[in-house]
Amino acid sequence: MPQFFTKIVGVTFANPDGSDRQELIEDLDDQLQQNPFVDLRLKREPENSYDPNAIQVLDGQGRQLGYLSRSVCTTLAPLIDNGTKIQCYLEQITGHSLDQNFGINVQISY
Repeated sequence: MPQFFTKIVGVTFANPDGSDRQELIEDLDDQLQQNPFVDLRLKREPENSYDPNAIQVLDGQGRQLGYLSRSVCTTLAPLIDNGTKIQCYLEQITGHSLDQNFGINVQISY
């Protein structure tokens, strides 16, 4: 089963519904303290005007945290489109110091 680690991009932007991705990541950090295995969901976004291979990263409640990078999406989008099950696990939340934004490192396997 291929697997690799990557980071989520776009974590400093607000979601279309107005929710703050940084606040959502802070909530995830609390979950990670209680459970070392936090599943995240991937959702294809083929209608994305910037990248037709775009893949959103969502928390367990379906709230968007960001995206996988363009280079990762180029590889994974065709797999998802063909029905391959891709798993995404929260590996680490970065940026805990007061002067940095939160970031997310994930593990992808398929």
